[in-house]
Amino acid sequence: MAPGNQCSHAEAAQTFAEKMKPLLIGLSSLACLFKVTLSAAEVTKVTASNAQRGNDAPHAIDTSQGTRWSSEGKGQWLLLELDKPFSFAEFEAGFSRGNRRYEFSLETSVDGKKWTKVFSGKSHGSGDGIKKFPAPDASGHFLRFVSQGNNENNWVNLHTLRIQGLTVSRKLVKVAVVTKDSSGLEVSVWAENPLVASPVAISFDEQGRAYVTRVRRRKISSLDLRNHRAWVKHDLSIRSLEDKLAFYQKAMGPNTFPDVRHYSPPDRNVDGKRDWRDLAVQTEEILRVEDTDGDGKADKSVVIDKDLASPVTGIAAGVLWAEGAAYAAVEPDIWKYEDSNDDGTPDKRTLISRGYTIHIGQGGHNVSGLTMGPDGRIYWSVADKGINATGKNGEHFFYPDRGAIMRCEPDGSGLEVFALGVRNGQEPVFDEFGNLFSVDNDGDYPGERERFIYIVEGGMTAWRLHWQWHGYQDFAKVSGEKPYNVWMKEGLFRPRFPGQAAFIVPPLANYSNGPCGFAYDPGTALSDKFRNFFFLAQGKKM
Repeated sequence: MAPGNQCSHAEAAQTFAEKMKPLLIGLSSLACLFKVTLSAAEVTKVTASNAQRGNDAPHAIDTSQGTRWSSEGKGQWLLLELDKPFSFAEFEAGFSRGNRRYEFSLETSVDGKKWTKVFSGKSHGSGDGIKKFPAPDASGHFLRFVSQGNNENNWVNLHTLRIQGLTVSRKLVKVAVVTKDSSGLEVSVWAENPLVASPVAISFDEQGRAYVTRVRRRKISSLDLRNHRAWVKHDLSIRSLEDKLAFYQKAMGPNTFPDVRHYSPPDRNVDGKRDWRDLAVQTEEILRVEDTDGDGKADKSVVIDKDLASPVTGIAAGVLWAEGAAYAAVEPDIWKYEDSNDDGTPDKRTLISRGYTIHIGQGGHNVSGLTMGPDGRIYWSVADKGINATGKNGEHFFYPDRGAIMRCEPDGSGLEVFALGVRNGQEPVFDEFGNLFSVDNDGDYPGERERFIYIVEGGMTAWRLHWQWHGYQDFAKVSGEKPYNVWMKEGLFRPRFPGQAAFIVPPLANYSNGPCGFAYDPGTALSDKFRNFFFLAQGKKM
């Protein structure tokens, strides 16, 4: 030590202590934090005020973003009982259909009777991802999540609720990643949220990559006439997409009309107005999902197209990979996607046909089921909401009150109507002989069943859109008599019987309940046991 700078041992110790004081305080704080982190609690019981069938309370804490707790109504709650009191400062939550803004609160209680609100607010509304929310100085033996609905409706769709240090009892965890049914088939999860969410259609390329549609607009921005029954007669008069847009501008515009029931959708574009323009905010998506490391589970998702929204856009209900290109059915359009710069990702979008689903109609009646036929042409199913369509080379087809099976060449040329009269045919499939089949939904009449249909070129399976709305005809209201129901009275939904109308191709069988997916194995998949089998998806069964 230089002369003049000497100090006593006591002074040196005091100086050292002063310099170390901030570090000691920091270490003390770290120790406290470490102690809190280690003081974990366990969820031993989960209950809810109510739950939609299949979307039960435990799904909110099962660590899977592909499942959810869903319930309708303001004030619906999810209750977690812990094995001991637990303290925390923040929590995480994620919602399915996350583009909606969910309003909710989180409450804690010591005894499950008296509750303290530790958070009240809304979700971010920017997707299905999991976000953190503050809950300063929160603690309790019971936690309660309380929903107040969202900006679209009164539903809650909570796929994740979690807090650091809070685990779930093994008794509540269902380890069922792979399940087997009586046939010996194994079912496992290949991709889930956030890689995919609300998927409706899927198609694989030769490298095992999946092209998937993500649906956001169904029954929200793509309206369902069953929720606007005062519009039925107006809807039946629509003959084109232009007519449909004009009606929306009238029914959801700044003025009101005595003959049109006004509707004000949520202000999704945040322009201070609730009008028809708000139907063009929610967008559909086309994704490519793949397993890059070969572990049997998808780990990468690439957005191919998310510019799929207009006031008359329906849902992305069909996708196909064929001949080095992706195709998508996003009513009212059929799109083709090609890789223009050889980077492995389709980036060039071409419209090959437009003019499907000209009516508002019923939600779930869409353009779907893209497939390639044995003739090398692209086929797709158009539900009963009508056709006023134009092809790539100017071909025009006008069937405003019918569904159909359409086809064209892979480049979009040669647009044709292959068959007419489908109501809501699901994913038409070819067998190894080139025969085309589908499963069609019923007309919602008592005593009727869905139909397994054989589709032949030039054939007619009979259904007309206006048969859905017999009770809305004016003369029925005046006379009190029900109109003649051709579909039911003449048994057009039934397999062939003596005296049945000769102009139709009748169904092969009546069966199923709410079919939503259809496939055929000609022997190129699964085992020999399932060769020449049809596979039907309906509800939660296959």
